[in-house]
Amino acid sequence: MIKLFEVKKMIKHSQMCFAKNFVFGIQNVEGQLYLKKYDRTTLNPLLSKISPKEVELGHCIYSTDEELIFVNMFSQILKFDSNLNYYKCENNLSFNLSSNIVNAKIVILLRNELNVRLVGLFDIEKFTLLWSLEESIGFLNYQYIDKIFCNHQHDNFKILALNTNGAIIWQTQLNRNGKILNFLGVHEDVLVVCLQFGNTYGLMGLDINTGKILWNRDDWGLLQGHHTTMQNGKIFSLKGGAFSDSYYLEADIATVSLLRYGEVPNLKKHGFSIFNYTLYENFIYFTASKIGTSEATIVGVLAYDSLELLWWQEVELENGAFLAQKPQVDGDKLYILDTGGTLHIFEKEQA
Repeated sequence: MIKLFEVKKMIKHSQMCFAKNFVFGIQNVEGQLYLKKYDRTTLNPLLSKISPKEVELGHCIYSTDEELIFVNMFSQILKFDSNLNYYKCENNLSFNLSSNIVNAKIVILLRNELNVRLVGLFDIEKFTLLWSLEESIGFLNYQYIDKIFCNHQHDNFKILALNTNGAIIWQTQLNRNGKILNFLGVHEDVLVVCLQFGNTYGLMGLDINTGKILWNRDDWGLLQGHHTTMQNGKIFSLKGGAFSDSYYLEADIATVSLLRYGEVPNLKKHGFSIFNYTLYENFIYFTASKIGTSEATIVGVLAYDSLELLWWQEVELENGAFLAQKPQVDGDKLYILDTGGTLHIFEKEQA
């Protein structure tokens, strides 16, 4: 059994970033933004500095005890040191939020002096652009060791693979019945791609070295698109709706076979419908709405193996706020930011 209790509320925070020993947050105090540094264990404040305006509506993409990297709505990349001093990259970068980070490098989109869009690789630690090339790369990409997988800018039925120097290794044209929704990841040299067919979804597996299509499944009706994740050789999908029950699906990647699927009966019993979730260890941390409403106000935990509802609580929210973001889990702590800017912090009850 698991039980959590709310230990703290941090008012007017827009986001939190986790490092090894510290937690960093952006707080709005009467219209002034502050970047704050907290002890990760106690959450006691350690340092606070007025934040530059460029951080507003920014997104933290990389955090260590020594530095933070933000990208903002103006396509600027900002770097903060351990004392919260900041530096700005002057390149005309158009950052790609779908990118993952490998070896402190991230794929970006940028424009040259002729306003032509380029794709490039940015070294976060060196804070410099390693290379860029004029190629029709779309907004979806995924890095894996020495390869970068992308969709095509003008043809969302085509996948390209680049090496880390920017050279194209292969291109694969997909069936035009479905478009690329996202890249879920790589398992045993198989790139797993989520596809969208109107209001339904499917999966495809490609050889990462050749681009050959190895398998294609478009008959798993409970697959939930953006609410599908991949870990430990398995596909997991979980989603509800404002006026519907919550459904799940689990599949094995190696055998391309369904393991289990159906309703989550313990959520239906309480009248909850999954809004968002995060897999962590052997638990599913989720937010949910009450069936018949569209805004999430419930937080809870399901056991991954049995889907037993282990704990839930209706969060105390103010002024019409609701839970729009994914739960963030850090050891024994659970963080959920509501739309009113209040960060709710829960902690596991010690046995």
